[in-house]
Amino acid sequence: MSYRIDRLDDFGRGITFVKNKICFVSNALVGEEVDINILSEKSKYLEANSTKVFKKSKSRIDTKCPYYNLCGGCNVSHMNFIEELNFKKNKVERILKKYAKVNNGVKEIIKTDRFNYRNKATLKVKDGNLGYFQNKSYDLVNIDSCLLCTNRINEVIKELNTINLQGINEIVIRCNKKNEILLYLIGIIENENYYLDNLKDVENIVISNYKNIKTIKGNNYIIDSIGDMSFRVSYNSFFQVNTYGVEVLYEKVKEYADLTGRESVLDLYCGTGTIGMYLSSFAKDVYGIEINKNAVNDAIFNKELNNIKNIDFLCEDISKIKNNFKDVDLIIIDPPRSGLSLEAISNILSIKSKRIIYVSCEPMTLARDLNIIKEEYDFKEITLVDMFPNTYHVETVSVLCRKTIEK
Repeated sequence: MSYRIDRLDDFGRGITFVKNKICFVSNALVGEEVDINILSEKSKYLEANSTKVFKKSKSRIDTKCPYYNLCGGCNVSHMNFIEELNFKKNKVERILKKYAKVNNGVKEIIKTDRFNYRNKATLKVKDGNLGYFQNKSYDLVNIDSCLLCTNRINEVIKELNTINLQGINEIVIRCNKKNEILLYLIGIIENENYYLDNLKDVENIVISNYKNIKTIKGNNYIIDSIGDMSFRVSYNSFFQVNTYGVEVLYEKVKEYADLTGRESVLDLYCGTGTIGMYLSSFAKDVYGIEINKNAVNDAIFNKELNNIKNIDFLCEDISKIKNNFKDVDLIIIDPPRSGLSLEAISNILSIKSKRIIYVSCEPMTLARDLNIIKEEYDFKEITLVDMFPNTYHVETVSVLCRKTIEK
């Protein structure tokens, strides 16, 4: 029996109906007629995957990845690149219109390289085998390479597949633009020398027995770059996984900031300080706020590494900055996927900066927050950056201006 796909949901799944109940179908495109395999049934919906396509969309392409129908890492590799970009733009437009009452101002999405862009891979180990978990499952898909990761990371994956990984549960591989590797091994590790002897081409190795973390080779960080600036990337710190895509993103932030050198900038959820430092040479001063102490330590290190004098970092909760920073001209917000709390929004609005730039990786929480912020700020426009090709994720940069700029 075939089912017609009427539209896509926000996760790139096809939507059809089975016995009057909505059904979300992975690996299906609009207009296709497919046979399906029901994976789960909830009270209000079904989840399925397509097992056969009777009528193909013109947008369908053959995926290059041999693990695509098993691994849950990619979602939309069966779409051609143009269709993927259109899907992401249409998704953001629909969400902003529905939940934030934004009817225009969505600019064309900026594309990046579709493959070999990830500088980080988090792999699971089960019974000595290395790979990714299947989507919504703890069943392991053993892999030899990942098309999204850099070639150097894939070389390390192949090397890891040749050695004994018993006792290890998770492996994080990071790679910088110089192709230097930082390997983080997590599990019950009894023989450190085994990994030193068998991973001689890996520059930096950190191990964790859950309670104790130890650097057994090189450093517990690597140095990477964004534009002309260098940044320490620790074994457990956050850093944008698309190093070249983030330069495109930060250039758009710089364009929207439109700094003259006289402005004070407040960089909220600053992490290791990347955005604030990227803008620092165009501003009078920059203040970065971040609640994670380790990230703040990295930010201070990065400030000194780049010899930046006009930026300071504070380890503080965003919800407790009320009545401070009254002379700030621009606020940059780059929160986690969960977006802003009501307390954080209230405190941000109390500062009354002239402009706000909101960087987001989750359109739903962005729309929710914009709907509140728009009470005091006019939404100007939003640019999309395809930071995560082959997935349903998309990064956005919004700019808003205060309705009355008198303080």
